[in-house]
Amino acid sequence: MNNTWLPWTADMVDEELVANILDKTKMKTYKKGEVILHQGGISSNYFLLLSGRVEVSLNSSNGKKKIVSIHEPRCFFGELIMDKESNYFN
Repeated sequence: MNNTWLPWTADMVDEELVANILDKTKMKTYKKGEVILHQGGISSNYFLLLSGRVEVSLNSSNGKKKIVSIHEPRCFFGELIMDKESNYFN
């Protein structure tokens, strides 16, 4: 795997990268409060947030919700982005 830094944080993705990604993928819009990924689910998708905010949270066995992070626009998120075996950015 290439050891270069991956743009996970807000405002670190330039227009050229956004255009390149949109050229190769489909854009989907989610409504406020809509679940994008479910805890424990498996997905090979990654997401690039272009507008709005995304809350990442976990639910404990007793039902308590813990907010892990809040993603801002121009941020990648999803399981694929955390997978060290992924070669998408190499």
